[in-house]
Amino acid sequence: MGRLGLLPASEPIPTVGHFAEQVLLPALGVAKPTWSYGASATATDVLHHAVYAGATSAALARIEA
Repeated sequence: MGRLGLLPASEPIPTVGHFAEQVLLPALGVAKPTWSYGASATATDVLHHAVYAGATSAALARIEA
């Protein structure tokens, strides 16, 4: 499976790591906290991240099968 096979992470860990961006970027001072953009923008951002994380997890599972 190449380099992906070397990673010790199981499926939930990369998904959680993907959402860490919501905290990491504001902590680094590169972006405002997500919630400062308002409820609608925050919900849209979280939904987009959830779709992306789910799609990449499904694609990886399909590749590994």
